This record gives sequence, C-alpha cells and structure tokens, in this order.
Amino acid sequence: MVFWGEGRLLRKNLFPSHPCSLTLSLPPPLTFSLDSLQVVCMSHMPGRAFMLDLYAVLKDRLTCEPTLSYADFSRLLWSLSRVDCTPPRSWLREFIEVSTPKLAHLRPRALSELIWALACWDAKPSARFLDEYFRASRRRLSDYPPAQVVDTLSALAKLGCRAPAPWLGDMLTSFCASLSEARAHELVSLLESVVAVADDRQWLAAPPQRAALQLLADTAASRFDAFDACSHARLVLALARANCCPGAAWLSEQQASLASAWSAEGGRTGGGMPAGIDTATAAGLREAYSQWEVELEPVLAAELEGRV
Repeated sequence: MVFWGEGRLLRKNLFPSHPCSLTLSLPPPLTFSLDSLQVVCMSHMPGRAFMLDLYAVLKDRLTCEPTLSYADFSRLLWSLSRVDCTPPRSWLREFIEVSTPKLAHLRPRALSELIWALACWDAKPSARFLDEYFRASRRRLSDYPPAQVVDTLSALAKLGCRAPAPWLGDMLTSFCASLSEARAHELVSLLESVVAVADDRQWLAAPPQRAALQLLADTAASRFDAFDACSHARLVLALARANCCPGAAWLSEQQASLASAWSAEGGRTGGGMPAGIDTATAAGLREAYSQWEVELEPVLAAELEGRV
C-alpha cells in the first residue's frame, strides 16, 4: 500500500520540472510500488519516451525475484490500461507470458482488467494464455458483477477471440443472475459481445441460450427510456446476428421508442443522423426488420427510407 506522502515524494523525485517535460529518474527497486508510480504518471500526462523507460523497468520487475505481488499486479493492470501509450510488441509478448501463470491467482476484477488492457493495446494473446484464462475465470464466474462480465466479453470481441461454449454459457448465466444490477448500455454490449465471441452457432441457437437472449431482450425493453438511437440500433442488430426474433410486441414497442429517440436526436442536429447511426446501420436496421417480417412504424419507416 502506498500512501499520499509516498505519492508526493514520488512526484518530487521523478517530476522535478513541468509535467510536460517529464524525464525518468527511477529510484532503486523495491523502495516503492511501481503500480503506484503508474497512477502518479496518469495524473501528469507523461510523454512516450518516459513511458517506454517505465515499461522497461516494469519488465524487469515482472520477471525478477521477488516479483510483484498479485495485489500489486492487479493494481498495475488497472493503471496501465488507462494510460494512452501502447507498449512495444516485444514487451507485450513477454508480458503475456509472464501473466499466464498468475491467472489462477487473480480476482475477477484483475482478470477483466488484464484482458481489457490487452484489448486496449490490440495485443491478441497466445492460445496457451487463453486456455488458462478461460480456466481461471470460469472458476470465479459466480463472483463477477455485470460490469466485469461485459468488460471481459467486450475485450475478447475486440481482440477477435472466440470463447468456448461452456465458458460462455456460464458467463451468460452469471450475468443473468444479476440482471437487476446491470445498466442499460451493459445489456446492449453483452448481446453484441456474446454473438461476436460464440464459437458454436448451433450452441447459440439451442433453447437454453435462446431463453437467455430473450431474457436479455425483455430486460432491455423495460429500460427503453434510457436508450438513445445508437443503443437501439446496436440492440436490434445484435439480436438479428444471433438470429433471435424477440417477438411482435417487443418489436412494436422497440420501434416506437427508436422512432422517438431518432426524431429527438435528429432534431437537435438539424435533421441529420443521430450520433452513431450511419447509412450502413440504417440499412442493417431495415434488413433486420424485414427478416422478422414486421411492419415498420411510420415515423421510423420515413427516417430509414431517407437514409438508405
């Protein structure tokens, strides 16, 4: 644990000049927590040269003995994923290898922070890492809050990774068990990510998964008043990709809500497209509604006709 006084000392020793001209002058190892140094860096907007030097020091601390504790490693992940400076590819390869044996000891938050950091860096992990990651996280899925389920699946989708069906099924179950805690945007992100990472389309079409997807869609319907036009579009397109029709009543309610959001947002932008909606998205919406053989709500039909 690093206290405020230690953080102040770090700033004095490491950042004697204006923060825009940071240079690296690290004290000897083990005199402070490197993850806390990283948090200090976040508030001072260090340059890339500083960060590259810091990554070199972190590499030594991750591989030498005694290495960082699991708690320090977890805090390090949190801060690294929030600094806008991608490490060198050689560093990332070694970081993934060093991280693999730690996976079984990390808590759910650290596991989700780790895969999220890799996604931020566009660093697709090795098959060995993923196998161990799925094993380690599956043992702790009952402890995952909805936000960490969504972060994990979104990161895997961003990395282009596929998830084994048993693991993904347990993730869905964990999320559905805490639906009352899930926020509207998390429902949309989860549906998108599940469809993106599922490695078995037959499994996705099976009754248990269909029931879970319908439950997510119904829960989303209860929160339509919190959805903007972009969220509505993402929700419909995710269900269409999953080949899951949510039902006529659901679609009628959803179209009315989308039309209202579209008109309100379009009005604010002088009649233009709502934020996050482009011509391809509008075409995808029309195709989805056509696939489900539902009649378009008049206001929405007029908007979509003019965008495609």
